[in-house]
Amino acid sequence: MGSPELANLVKALHDLKVDLIVEGKEIFQYSRQDHTMALSFVLLASAALEDYIEQRCRRAASVAIERAKKAQPTRAGYALCIWYVFKKSSILSHQIPLSRDEISHDLLDKAEGKYTNMTRKSHGIDGSDLKNLLIPLGLADSQLNEQLIDLLDELRDRRNPAGHIKVNRARTMAAPIVEWQRIEAILKLLPALDDAIDNCVLNN
Repeated sequence: MGSPELANLVKALHDLKVDLIVEGKEIFQYSRQDHTMALSFVLLASAALEDYIEQRCRRAASVAIERAKKAQPTRAGYALCIWYVFKKSSILSHQIPLSRDEISHDLLDKAEGKYTNMTRKSHGIDGSDLKNLLIPLGLADSQLNEQLIDLLDELRDRRNPAGHIKVNRARTMAAPIVEWQRIEAILKLLPALDDAIDNCVLNN
């Protein structure tokens, strides 16, 4: 079914496509404005993806921590605690919890706070950022789709020039629809990621 965050992202990206991606012309017919709008699409679509991932991860962490406090199944809740302890400058300042009985509500709150702060510090999502946000939630490397990682890295490589390129160079781009196709490829992989996050939040 997908999360509310994913549904909002899908709508936002399709709206951006309608507003900014011009279609139906021969490649030589696209104007400077058409290409400039496509550059804008790259930047805004990337921002929307970043917002989705950060909001999705923050809500997942919040639900997982609440489940851990209630002793309900949650791989993510306990993974966040282990992540928090090992992120401390000196892990000896906290006892490493060897069982779930040793995980206090205070430790859970601190783990959620540190994780939430981390999600607010990324600027422009790429494959590395995605891994940094998902591993603390208990996702294993084997659960991270390498194609998604590669596509996010490709988007980063498109986004960075788009943020600095001069308008009069916009016509060096391919047809605007190519920018949508890159985003569409990412969108197709997000439902599986959404489900994997839920699985870590709701199960051991």
